[in-house]
Amino acid sequence: MKRLIAKLKDPRGESLLELLVSILIGSMSIVLLTTMIVTAVRIDKSADLAEKLYYESLTSAEGMQGTSVNSQVKIEGSKNGTDLGSVTVNVECFGRDGIFSYKKK
Repeated sequence: MKRLIAKLKDPRGESLLELLVSILIGSMSIVLLTTMIVTAVRIDKSADLAEKLYYESLTSAEGMQGTSVNSQVKIEGSKNGTDLGSVTVNVECFGRDGIFSYKKK
């Protein structure tokens, strides 16, 4: 502690080595901050693209727009372990990328 107080009272200032170390620490901090900002921008762009694709798929499915595909939906029912049977319905499917809606033909 006495050494620190003596150093603070010393009128000669900082040594060249201390100055170089402080510049190195500052430079490394700036590089780290810049890297963090660039990475955050890349992640943001990627998230924006994924959100746009999801929104387009959802809009297409909900609005029953775009190319439709003829398909069948099988509806099975049971109540308290009792099989109630099944019904197959012809439908027209809309959507893409795993997001679909359909309407009865």
